Amino acid sequence: MIAQLLLLIVLTAILYGIIDNIVRTKLYKQIGLYSGIFSIIIIFVMIAGVITLSNTKKEEKIVINTSSVVIKDTINRQACWEYIIKSNISHPKVVLAQAIEESKFESAVFKQYHNLFGMKKSYQRVSIVSTKDIGQYKYYDDWMQSINDYALWQLQQDIDNMDDLQYIDFLANKYAENPKYKQNLIKIYNTIKYD
Repeated sequence: MIAQLLLLIVLTAILYGIIDNIVRTKLYKQIGLYSGIFSIIIIFVMIAGVITLSNTKKEEKIVINTSSVVIKDTINRQACWEYIIKSNISHPKVVLAQAIEESKFESAVFKQYHNLFGMKKSYQRVSIVSTKDIGQYKYYDDWMQSINDYALWQLQQDIDNMDDLQYIDFLANKYAENPKYKQNLIKIYNTIKYD
C-alpha cells in the first residue's frame, strides 16, 4: 500500500513536470487555460490513484476471506477423522462410520445444514445453540460444529463402559431409524484403517 502511494506521488510529479512544460508554451499562455487545465488533470490523476488503491485493498480482503472459507468448508474422511480425534470423542471409528453413513459428506442435510449426523433439533438436551434451525434438522455454521454437538450428545449418554460393537448396537437401537443401520455401520467401520 505504501509502495503504491509512493508510486502515485512520483507519477503525479512526473505528470506535473510534463504539463508544466506544455503549459509554459505560448499557445496555452495565449489561450489562458494554464491554471484550469493543470488543476483538472492533477485532480483527475489523484482521484484515479485513490480509486486504484482502494480497489486493490478490497481485492486483497476478498482473497483472504475466501481462503479461510475454503479451508473451513473442506471435508473428507481424513479431515473428519482428525477433527473427531482432536475433539476427544468416544468411539472415534464408529463416529466416523456414522458420519459417512448419515451424510457421505454430500447429503442434502449435510449440504444445507452442515449436519454430518442427521441430528434433529434439540428440545430437551444440551446442544450447540443456533438461531438458524429450520425444519426438523439442526443447523450448524460448519461441519466442525456438527462434531462438537455430537460430542455434547455423547456426554449425555451412558456409553462409558461400551466397546465399539456395543456402541454400534446402542446407536442402532437408540439413534437410528433405518433397520439396516447396524449392518451398514459395521460394513463402513471395517473399511476404516485409522487408529
